[in-house]
This record gives sequence, C-alpha cells and structure tokens, in this order.
Amino acid sequence: MRPLKIEFQAFGPYVGHEVVDFKTISEKGLFLICGKTGIGKTMILDAMTFALYGKSSGHGRDDFEAMRCTNADFNTTTFVKFEFENNGYFYVFERRLERRRKNLSPAYNVMKKDEDGVWRPLLENAKEKALNEKAIEIIGLEYEQFRQVIVLPQGQFEKLLTSNSDEKEKILTSIFGEDKWQEIAEKLYKEVEDRKNNLRDIKIKILNSLKEEQCETMAQLKLVISHKENELISLDEENKEADYDNKIKAIQDELVLANRFADLHSAEKRFNELKATEHESKQWEQKVKDSERAEKVRSFICASDNALEQLNSRKESEKNVRADADKARKNAESSTLELEEHLKKEKEVEEKKKIKILYEGKRNDYEALDKISGELKDLEAEEKQAREIEEVAKKIYESFGPVIVNLQEEYSKLNGEHAALLERYLAGITGELAAQLKDGKPCPVCGSISHPKKAVKGDNSVTKEVVDAKKEESENKYDELQKTLEEQSKAKIDLEAKHSCVEKKHVEVASKNVELDKIKKNLVEDLDSLTELNNKIEELDKAIKEFANKKIKLEEKAEKDNISFREANAKIEPAENETKKAELLYKESLESVEDALKEHGFSSEEEAKELLLEETELKELSQKIKEYDTNVNAAKTNFDNLSVELKGKIEPDIQSCNLKLEEITSAKDLYTERRGVINSEIVRLTKKKNMLEADGEGIEEKIREAEEDFAFAKKLRGDSGTGLQRYVLGIMFSSVVAAANQMLEMVHGGRYRLYRSDEKAQGTNKRGLELKVFDKNSEDHEGRFVSTLSGGEKFLASLALSIGMSTIAQKSGIKIEALFIDEGFGSLDEDSISDAMNVLNSIQEANGLVGIISHVQLLQDRIPTKLRVEEIEKGSHIIQSIG
Repeated sequence: MRPLKIEFQAFGPYVGHEVVDFKTISEKGLFLICGKTGIGKTMILDAMTFALYGKSSGHGRDDFEAMRCTNADFNTTTFVKFEFENNGYFYVFERRLERRRKNLSPAYNVMKKDEDGVWRPLLENAKEKALNEKAIEIIGLEYEQFRQVIVLPQGQFEKLLTSNSDEKEKILTSIFGEDKWQEIAEKLYKEVEDRKNNLRDIKIKILNSLKEEQCETMAQLKLVISHKENELISLDEENKEADYDNKIKAIQDELVLANRFADLHSAEKRFNELKATEHESKQWEQKVKDSERAEKVRSFICASDNALEQLNSRKESEKNVRADADKARKNAESSTLELEEHLKKEKEVEEKKKIKILYEGKRNDYEALDKISGELKDLEAEEKQAREIEEVAKKIYESFGPVIVNLQEEYSKLNGEHAALLERYLAGITGELAAQLKDGKPCPVCGSISHPKKAVKGDNSVTKEVVDAKKEESENKYDELQKTLEEQSKAKIDLEAKHSCVEKKHVEVASKNVELDKIKKNLVEDLDSLTELNNKIEELDKAIKEFANKKIKLEEKAEKDNISFREANAKIEPAENETKKAELLYKESLESVEDALKEHGFSSEEEAKELLLEETELKELSQKIKEYDTNVNAAKTNFDNLSVELKGKIEPDIQSCNLKLEEITSAKDLYTERRGVINSEIVRLTKKKNMLEADGEGIEEKIREAEEDFAFAKKLRGDSGTGLQRYVLGIMFSSVVAAANQMLEMVHGGRYRLYRSDEKAQGTNKRGLELKVFDKNSEDHEGRFVSTLSGGEKFLASLALSIGMSTIAQKSGIKIEALFIDEGFGSLDEDSISDAMNVLNSIQEANGLVGIISHVQLLQDRIPTKLRVEEIEKGSHIIQSIG
C-alpha cells in the first residue's frame, strides 16, 4: 500500500482544508512531522486510519463527531479523504460529516480509478460497515494489523517488545492471522469430544434399552424372545383344534336360508298392498281420457283468450297515446310561454352591453392607476429611507460639536502649558549663560565684553526634553483637532447631500400624487381598482352570455316540444283503428268456441277448462299408471319364484343362529387379538435386539480409541502447555526476531541481539513467546529479559522489532510501501538517534516512504523534508517543505 494524498477539513485542531501530498514527499523517502506538543501532529495519521477504518491511529478517539474541530463554522463540512495505490490500482476512501438542519449526518464513499483514468464508485449508497470491510479487502490488513505494520502509534510502540507471553500471542495472531491453527485445534477437539461423548451415549443407550425389558445382557433379551415364540406356537395349536372357521360357515348357511324365507314374506306383503290400491289407478286412467277430450277444444279457447288480451292491449295503447299527446301539448305551451318571458329581458341585456363597452374603455386608466400607485409607494419608501439616512448623517455631524469644543479646550490648555514651560526653560538657559560670563570676554549672544547686569537662573527651570514633550503633546492635540474639523466638514457636506436627496424625493412624491389625482377623476364611481373593474366587466359579460345561452336553449326546447306534440297527436287515429280491429277479432273467436263445445259434448267453457291437464301433469299421471302396472307384475313374479324355491324347506330360527354366530366369532377374535399382541412383541424385541447388536459392535474398542484421540486433541489445543497455534506463532516470531536483529546490527555497533526463549511464561505452563536480549558487553551469556533495558535501548529494540514485523508481513503477501512512527525519539541520546537514523534510512530503501512524528530538534536538523504543524488563529495548519 503506497499513500498518495491525504486531505481533511474541520478535523481535530485543523479548522481549514489541509492537503498532504505524499507523492512529492515519497521522492525524498524519509520525512518528519514536527511541531509543538499537542498541536495535532498525530492527527495526520488519524486522518489516514479514519478514512480507511473509521478509527484513529491510537485507541480512544474513535467517534467521528468527537473528532470534528470545535472552532469550525456551523455549516462547515468535516471530512477525511485518503488516496493510495495498491498492487497497481488507485483508490480513494472518504468519510464526511455534513450539516443536515440541526444534526450532523455521516456520508461514505470509496472509488477506484479505471483504465481511462476516471474515478468509479465501488459501493452504491455506501455504509460505514461496508466501507470498513472494503478497506480490509483491498489492503489485506485489518485495523489492528495496520497499526502494527504501517502506522506505529504513540504509546503502542514498545508493546510487542515488553508485553507478556499472552499479549504477544494476541498481537501476533492479529497481525499474521494465524488464529486458523487454533481454529483447527478447536475443531479437532470438538470432533473428537463429540465422538467420545457419542460412543458413551450409545453404550448408555444400550444399557437403558435392555433395562426397559428387565434385562441386563443381550443373552437375557434373546431368552425373552424365545419364550414369546413358544407361547405363540401353543396358541396356534389351540385354534386349530377349535375349528372356528367351519363352525362359522355352517351357521352362516342357515342364516342365508332364513333370509330367503324373510324375502318370501316380504314379497307376499308387497303384492297384497299393490292390489289394495288398484282403484286409484282406474281413477288416473279416467282423468287422462277426460283431459284428452278437453284438449280438442283447447285451441279455440286459447284463441279467444288471446283475442281478448289483444283487445285490452289495444285499448290501453290508445289510452296511452291520448295521454302522451295531452302531455306533449302542455309541454309545448309551457316552453313557448317560458321563451316569451325570457325575451322580455332583451332591453335590459342591451343596456348591460353598453355598460360593459364603457367599462372596457376605462381599463387603461385603471392600469395607469395601479402603475402610478406602485411607483408612488416606492417613491414614498425611498423618501422615508432618504430621511432616515439624513437623520443618521445629521446625528453624525452634530456629534462632532462637543468633541471639537473639548479638543479646542484641551489644545488651548496644552498650548498654554507649553508656553509656560518654554518661558521657564529659556529663563533657565539665560541663567546658565550668565553664570559663565566673565568680564573682558564677549557674550556669545550679544558680543559685549562687559556684563553689568547678569541674569540669575531661577529655581523652577525645566529641561529642553520636558518642553519638547509638552510641545509634541500640544501639536498632537492640534493635529487631532484639525483632523476632527476635517471630518466635521465632510460630515456637513454628506448631510447636505443627504438633505438634497430628501428634497428631490419629496418633489418626486408630490408630482406623482398630482398625476394620481388626475387619473382618479376618470375612474368609475365605487370601483377603486383594476381588479374591481375587471370583476364588474366579467360579471356583465357573464350575465350577457347567460341570457344568450338561455335564449338558444329555450328556443330549441320550444321547437322540440312543438314537434313532439304534433307527432304524438298524429298517433291517435291509428290507435283508434287498431282497437276496432281487435274488437272484431274477439267477436269471431267467441263464435268458434261455442261451436267446438257443442261438437265435443261440453255444456260450457268452464267445464272444458276444469278437465284440461297441463302437459307435465298429464305425463306424471301416465307414468304413475305405467309404474303401477310394472310393480304389480314384478311383485307377483317375485312371490311366485320364492314360493317355488322354498317349497318343502323348513324355516330356521334366525335369532338362535345369530346367538351361536356371535359366541363363536368372539372366541375367534380373542385368539386373533392374543396372537397379534404376542407376535408384535416378538417383532419389536427382535428389531431392538438387532439394533442393539449393530450399535454395540466393537463399542469398547471404539471408546478406548476415542479417549486416546481426545488426549491428543487437548494437547493440540494447548490445555496442558504449548498448543498448535502457539507453536506456529513461535516459528513466525522467530522470523520477526531474526529480521529485527538485522536492524540491531546497526545499533550501538551490534551490541544487542534479541532471541526467543523457550522458558515458561510466568504463572502458566505455556512456552515459546518470551523475549530475552543478549548484550555483548555483559558477562551474562544467558541473556536477560527485555524489561531490564533502559528507555532509549527499549525504543531502539522496539523499532527493530516493529520493522521486523513489517518485513515478515510483507513476505506473507502484503505489499507495504510506507511506514509511519509516532514519537519515542525523545528518550534517545545523539548517538542513539544516529543509529536509529541509519536503521530508518535502510528500511526506507525497501519500503519507499518512512514518516516520523517527533518534536526532537536534532531530528529536525537532520531530516530536511518536513510536514511542520504550526498554530494559527482558531487552530492548526500544515506547512510542507521539501529538503
């Protein structure tokens, strides 16, 4: 992973937008992040780890909102954005805190540059968890691994060196991901434990299953099965001697004969019952014959009924036609009257048309009224504003008066004080000159060689410095007065300009009022605005259109109703003719009915109708007659056949037969039930025996093998000492220590060398991860624990061990092209810093980019490429310098 650029804003102490260009820095390889303590040096590494994993480089600062700069503006967005290259691909991770109303809302994004150089998002609607997982997927390092092999955080630097064996195991497992060996050991342990427990459960299950049958061994169970089989054989022999089946068959034959005699009695009874109802069949036959005779006059009666129905229908139709014509006449008269009433309003509508035209002509005046009213309102607002501005200017101008008076008084006072001091000063100088005058020597002022009246120096004389200071004070006050007078003059000019503006606006307002009054004279009374005028015009237009539309509708309705009346009136005469035709047809049909009744022997139409049967009823009677004849013949035939069949035979007692059959059947059922129970027990016990024999085959040997495998699995898991995972980690740790020792060759002339000890960790029986240090200058050839090293020695050993860790991590397939170290150099002397620089320069050649966070001056002098963090107003700022 090669860093290219980190950007952040409103993050930690950085209130502004900060950019660190690692591409430029990487050309130099080694660089220093420096600045005062607590100014935000580590925050640069925090921005990198926050962008990738949502956590700081050191624990305790893992809340994004808590990392927001407290001095940032309310609406400023907090963000971290990290661009890097990994295995030839370019990526950007970004996290933001944006203001949403009152709350901060997080947003996440990750992008990859395609072949055309265009950034494409890798996640749609990215969430925090998905972003963290994507960082692990791309870089190949989880957060803790990243902190141990790329970012070596403050306070964590010496952890791997000085931690106890258990802590080292956690760190190494986190970095190298070797927890898979422990997972394998745990999985094997679980499988063997499950197998051992399963075999134990099987043995317990076999014993419990035998106890259910009151047995303790398989031999006892087999003996129980043998007893059940012998009991079944005895029961079968008893059944054979009883001969239940033949006895049951003999009784069933007697019951069949008894049932045939019962059928004979039933057939005789059925035949006698049918003969008793013979008179009903005769009545049915007569009813059918009468209906057939009446059927011959049915058509004449139906034709008469239809003619009567047709006559009544025609009369009803004629009545309806006359009613429709009367209704149509009334509708036509009503429509015509309504139209005449509506036409009486035409003069009123014509007057509305004239008013509408007049009002429409006034639209321009109202539009001008609205325009001028708006302009007047704006001018009045401008005049008001101009007056307010003038008032402010007036107050400013008037405020200079008292100030100038005070300045004049102060200046006069200072000027008077200066004059008095000058006078005292001059008097003092004169006295000094006079004291130096000697007779015969010329005066340096007047040249006289005689000095009859010398001046005498006063006691209150002052120095020239005092006079000059008062003079300067007086002149400064004068300058202040002049400056204030100039400002007053400017304020006066400004006030006059503001007053002129007010006067101008006042004239414009008055002119606009005159223009407005002129237009108001042309307006319609009681209509004060264009909206009211338009509403009135719309009201008139609506009334005119409503009158015209209603006129058209009434004319159409009147015409339609008159046409309907004429059409309805024309239908009366045809309806009368149809009624007369129907009366003639009905009279002829009555004569035909009279002739048909006489011909077939009926005294009246009612008599014939009473004898008529519907087709369904006629069919039913015919079917009943046919069924009766069939049933009588069948009953006689059945009775005759059974009489012949049973002639000479004796009828058995059916009750006695049923009692015998029930007794023998019960005995047979009891045998069958007992046999089924015994047989089921034999089948169940045999099945259980076979299953227990299969489950218990070789069970003791299997249990012994499982116990041995279980003991081995416990050793692999580390229950009794060093497990599989610690063994593998010990090998990996040896590689890390070997790489660290290569670095230590450059420290203090190769004085120190680390080695992995197989001694047990304190308080445990686990081995393999303890560290000791060998010191060439010490007589202790067995080495000593790393905890005995001094502060500087620990730092150098920790640096070598961390670099060794990073080196081995790269060999594991993780590409690391950058290393960052946070603090720790303050504990080193000058020689140790020189050794540390040699180490860092050597790893810089392999890693490409090495960054150090430190405030040590010696490092600032020796490392020319720097990221200097400086304090500015409200926060910190990064200055990048390339050496």
